[in-house]
Amino acid sequence: MSGATVIDAVRSGDADAVRRLLEAGANPESTDAQGVPALCLAIAAFDEPVASVLTEAGADPRRPLPDGTTPLLRAVDSGTVSVVLAVLPGPGEPLDESVRAELLARARHWHEAGVVPELRRRTGDRGTPRRIRVRDGGWWTDYDEITLGGLTVRDGHAAVLSCLEQWFGQRQSIDELLARALARPDPGHADWSESVDVLAGRNDEETWAAAAGLRSHPEPLHRLFAADVLRGIVRSEAMADTQPVVFEQRAPEIFVPWAAEETDPAVLRLVLRALSESDSPDPRVEAVALSYVAHPDPEVRREAASILR
Repeated sequence: MSGATVIDAVRSGDADAVRRLLEAGANPESTDAQGVPALCLAIAAFDEPVASVLTEAGADPRRPLPDGTTPLLRAVDSGTVSVVLAVLPGPGEPLDESVRAELLARARHWHEAGVVPELRRRTGDRGTPRRIRVRDGGWWTDYDEITLGGLTVRDGHAAVLSCLEQWFGQRQSIDELLARALARPDPGHADWSESVDVLAGRNDEETWAAAAGLRSHPEPLHRLFAADVLRGIVRSEAMADTQPVVFEQRAPEIFVPWAAEETDPAVLRLVLRALSESDSPDPRVEAVALSYVAHPDPEVRREAASILR
């Protein structure tokens, strides 16, 4: 990429080239021929690695833009959690309360209005939107990427809202986060996974009890969400290496009887996976796994075999 500029490297999505150019003295606030900052080009491309490199090098996410927005607001508009986190100032650079309120209001508006109606309002286009499923590879979460009237965004604004609330120290109830997840009842989608991650990251008694209370809910999706949160709490505790261990020791107490009575295959798979990950010596874990080695669902059999291995 001899003779390339920061803008060239950003457009090619080459984070390493962007980093080398910046280390050689290139300006992180470089703009293209239309005056669009490099950081905004990265945001528009949903390119979290490039946006991170630019922000770390000094590109200002609060830079006022001619249309009255900022790169931060455009990141929220993008509907992509990883892009928002790439441009949010770190804990040592607190945002003004007014900026926080504006970001939260922006995310909430997209979430409540819906992506397609908001794109119609912004563009005036009444045509059929183009929708494709995309994977944010670094985060292992999915989005629908929606294009209408020349604008393209992703549909993770509920996830962005949950992320911002957590970042700004606002605690939503499990009922609210559950509602956001169930609005897109897809465990692979960012709206679901971000609700789970926010709750699991709390790693506290209140959240454990609230999630455990959903175990007997008549709707399988509620039980699936509960199992995902409880599993996440156990994993969060293990990753944090906290002492004494609290929730990992409780895993068999909730997941063994749950596995014995669960009838929905999707929920059962997750409950068995949680038992496998807990690596508990409790003999009841092996017994419940043995009871499912001949289950008609192959994924349930696979999770049972994982425990036995």
